[in-house]
Amino acid sequence: RPFVLKKIIDSYILFNYTPPKSLIFIETHGEILTNDLQKKAVNFFKVPVSNMYGSEETNGIAYECPGHCLHILQDNVYVEINTHECQLDARSSDIIITNLHNKAMPLIRYQQGDIVAFQNNSTNNCTCQNHSPSISIIEGRSSDCIELENKYMLNSVLFLEIMGIVNNYF
Repeated sequence: RPFVLKKIIDSYILFNYTPPKSLIFIETHGEILTNDLQKKAVNFFKVPVSNMYGSEETNGIAYECPGHCLHILQDNVYVEINTHECQLDARSSDIIITNLHNKAMPLIRYQQGDIVAFQNNSTNNCTCQNHSPSISIIEGRSSDCIELENKYMLNSVLFLEIMGIVNNYF
């Protein structure tokens, strides 16, 4: 989890420990991996850090490739975006998921509660050559968001990013 990754990095720094040389890759899951923490982990451990986006209900939804695209795992889930404001190629709204493997208790059109921006890679080719749709931004849970009068959204991820920037500044 990103929270644990941050604690590990902070502990290594606090106690002046050297990261293990045998480490070749870090994968996070279970929480939103902020850009600030991902960059910090890459710089500290000197290995690639990737994010796996999923949920307890549906398991893996998307996986971050070396080109930093969160490609939807189309063999595991069918993803829809619940929105009325569709642009040509990118849409942002609640994610709706149908799990393709759970036969005993299938989740069909399950509204996850996560707000994401969805990117179709057919016009924005990824360097990994995976042309499956991808998620460009995970904005957080809709229950964690505050919508202001001008349709501007404030969420917990935004505040985590702001705190990271302020900490880095000082």
